[in-house]
Amino acid sequence: MGYMVIAGVVLVLFGVVVIIRDKIVDRRQKHQK
Repeated sequence: MGYMVIAGVVLVLFGVVVIIRDKIVDRRQKHQK
């Protein structure tokens, strides 16, 4: 159970980081345009 909970939290955090990076990239691209 513990390992599954930790794995789930890691996946969620990774997803949040990816979303944040995508937003930052979109902002940079818009500024460049």
